[in-house]
Amino acid sequence: MNIKIQISDYSLNGENMNCPKCGNKLIEDKCPFCKTTKQDILTAVNKPVRKMNLKERQKIVFYTNNIPLDVSRKKLILYSIFLGLFGVHCMYVGRYLRGCLIPLLFLIGFLLALLIQETSAIYDVLHGGIIGGLVGVSLFMWWWDILVILFKKFKIPVCFVNDVYKV
Repeated sequence: MNIKIQISDYSLNGENMNCPKCGNKLIEDKCPFCKTTKQDILTAVNKPVRKMNLKERQKIVFYTNNIPLDVSRKKLILYSIFLGLFGVHCMYVGRYLRGCLIPLLFLIGFLLALLIQETSAIYDVLHGGIIGGLVGVSLFMWWWDILVILFKKFKIPVCFVNDVYKV
């Protein structure tokens, strides 16, 4: 597995920065508890995370809102705007559960709306409540993700380069 190690061009303020693994404040660019360095955080990558199974993810993956070097922010924005209702932007960064949930909720709500006739007795109950709720939640998740990506707060699963070789 070839992984390029580079320092990204975004800057992190070491004084206010917390360790993504344990949550403690970094002291002199290093976590005093888990020994994570600022260099490790800046070189965290997303690509190996997409290939890991759930058990491996629990051990070494953490979520950050800093875009890693192997994820294109432009692609992420375009995917979220044009293909976000299908969950493509989540699949792109390896958030598979959320990526499947958005289109699934929309599809179930849309199919229920098509299957239930307007003349049926349960149409009024389902159309306003359950169907509207399913479609509404999926649309809200989609638009929320667009806003969060644009404001650079979207959580992306990453792992440290050193941890990839340990698994």
